[in-house]
Amino acid sequence: MRRPWLYLCVLGVACAQVRDPTGGPKDTDPPQLVSTSPPNGTVRSEARRIILRFNERIQLLNARKNLLVSPPMDPAPDIRQSGAYNVIIDLNAPLLPDRTYVINLGDAVSDLTEGNSARDLIYVLSTGPVIDSLRITGQVVDAFTGLPVASAIVALYEAGDTTDLTSARPAYFTRSDEAGTFDLRYLRDGAYKLRALRDQNANYRYDLPNEHIAFLEEPVRPLAPSAAPMDLELYLFQEESASQRVIDRTVTPDRAFQLVLAQRVGSAGLRNLDAVRLRPHWDLEASEGRDTLWFWPSDTVRTNGLPVVLTVDGKDLDTLTYRSLAKTPFYTALHVLREPLTDPHRVLLEASRPLVAIDTARIVLMHDSTQVRGRWTIDERNARHVSVELTSGRPLDLKAVLLPKAVTDIYGGHNDSLRLDLGRPDPRTMGVVELDLTVDSTWHLPVVVQLLDGQGRVARETRMNERRADQRWAELPAGKYRLKAIEDRNANGRWDTGELLGWRPPERVLIDPEEIGVRADWEIRVDWSAGDRTTKK
Repeated sequence: MRRPWLYLCVLGVACAQVRDPTGGPKDTDPPQLVSTSPPNGTVRSEARRIILRFNERIQLLNARKNLLVSPPMDPAPDIRQSGAYNVIIDLNAPLLPDRTYVINLGDAVSDLTEGNSARDLIYVLSTGPVIDSLRITGQVVDAFTGLPVASAIVALYEAGDTTDLTSARPAYFTRSDEAGTFDLRYLRDGAYKLRALRDQNANYRYDLPNEHIAFLEEPVRPLAPSAAPMDLELYLFQEESASQRVIDRTVTPDRAFQLVLAQRVGSAGLRNLDAVRLRPHWDLEASEGRDTLWFWPSDTVRTNGLPVVLTVDGKDLDTLTYRSLAKTPFYTALHVLREPLTDPHRVLLEASRPLVAIDTARIVLMHDSTQVRGRWTIDERNARHVSVELTSGRPLDLKAVLLPKAVTDIYGGHNDSLRLDLGRPDPRTMGVVELDLTVDSTWHLPVVVQLLDGQGRVARETRMNERRADQRWAELPAGKYRLKAIEDRNANGRWDTGELLGWRPPERVLIDPEEIGVRADWEIRVDWSAGDRTTKK
């Protein structure tokens, strides 16, 4: 009777599994690096393989994406997990002489049980007699929005390198963090060109039209770690396309052929290739920047699937196919455009599709309980816009009732019953901002000053031709706003991007980090200058 018991014991041992202890507080500690081979900080290194050992069982996630080696190696190192505790890095490229190498594992290593990531895992070795220790710090921001840019490559090139971003590999590089900040460490002394790149194909080169770049015009020298931070700023921008092209195309649910172009356009049109079957008419609508076009066909059924030629500024640019897939909304919609009250006798409406007719007999305008008169007109320049002219001014309480078929669009569609509030905004629900604006002598005039709402949209705008100006913006909905200044060097009224070939930086932008709180029935005064701001109520 002893053998069955022996078999059961053996079976029990064979089925045992290694488990973590249960109970107790949750583990929140990341894995700790306990040893490296060769030791971290090795000099005169000829290592081909690096072994990292941790104090607990680990997992390696997105290793190739997280691994950064500076200076970069070609081919890149291989990284893999070995056993439960070790990470092995095989260096596939020869090490350059007298150079300090920095290997950063990012968030690749985490513990097996809770997924706590070991951050800032850095291994350093030198092929020379010392570990270089100088550094360069700063921040990468979007040149237009002023917002920090994460995961941008920040690279250093030797001062004598004439190709740098376009074809050379950097001498050193790192990536910006979530706050846009970067810290290039373990640098040797010398003059460097500082660049940033939003790399789309992971080759450390600026070679795609949709990549963003930034540069400092003058070389920089790294400082000792004990020195104050350099706080350099790199303004990331996308160059204008060297040639005109269609970036994106789509047919909207309301049947407009929407085309996004690489450059602004002067004139544009569509020409039907199947001239025998159909000669449709295309109504053109353009964005304010004239880089997005909407073509409205006169017949959406017969044009569906037919090729057309896009003509821009008198030249054939591309052959496209108009193909509608989404279901068209049955009714034509209308909404009120909430613009600043520049004309107290006018209200602007926008339709979802271009209009051809308005039947005013099917429209009733009411002020309180009294019917009032108004003149309804389709805008000749944009058939989606409707102007309502009011003979007696625009009261606070003004309602428009549109019966079915009050408006007709280019496809013969009509509106459903609509009730629109056309009343003037109640001043008691709006706020006022009084501005005292100043720009110093480092700014080129003119300067465009914008008031941005909480979504970053331009709520108001003014142009400064002098270094000081007063501005009053009324009828602002309550909310949070920010001020933005654009150095309009070419006086075209808009922000212009930079150019790498001519080393022309993007036009300077300043966005006030402090918000302006606009309150209903309240006036706030703001004194603002480049880099200095005080607010008074």
